[in-house]
Amino acid sequence: METKEKFVPTAQGLVDYCLEMMKTPHLYVWAGNGEYVTTELIKHFAEKYPDWYTPEKTAVRLTLADKGLRGWDCFGLIKSYIWNDYHQDNTEWYIESFDKSTRELFQWSEEKGEIDTIPDIPGICVWKPGHVGVYIGEGKAIEMTCGWHATDITHTVGGIQILPLEEGGWTHWLKCPYIQY
Repeated sequence: METKEKFVPTAQGLVDYCLEMMKTPHLYVWAGNGEYVTTELIKHFAEKYPDWYTPEKTAVRLTLADKGLRGWDCFGLIKSYIWNDYHQDNTEWYIESFDKSTRELFQWSEEKGEIDTIPDIPGICVWKPGHVGVYIGEGKAIEMTCGWHATDITHTVGGIQILPLEEGGWTHWLKCPYIQY
């Protein structure tokens, strides 16, 4: 009987994963954890989260469905890494107890502080109410955004972007449970 090799999420691994996923075709999907964007997925999320999935957001995502794009929300990008590149065809690493919100992540983290005390550790998470990103070093953070800082088409579909730390409005840093620092 075969056993799966143990996957150990690390801080540098999280940075590398986020940078690699930035190169893949993707868009912002509220409640997405790296799934391939399908019509079925968008319709499911639109029904489950009607406050976020307005008719415009849903329509745009439906035009991009079934084309091989992946979808995450801000914490979903991190969870996808922790779950060993989670998507529909790779669900064996899913950890239900870690499927939390950004607020729960902040509450759950035992090591955290105000953003002006952030340690220079690539892979540490940066946080503000309702949003999370990843510090990648050199004063920069990577985040999956629904378009808060974006322009052109990404304002509608969002994407993974890198910004100077001070431009993100981050209020706190934290060490993410399940990641080795």
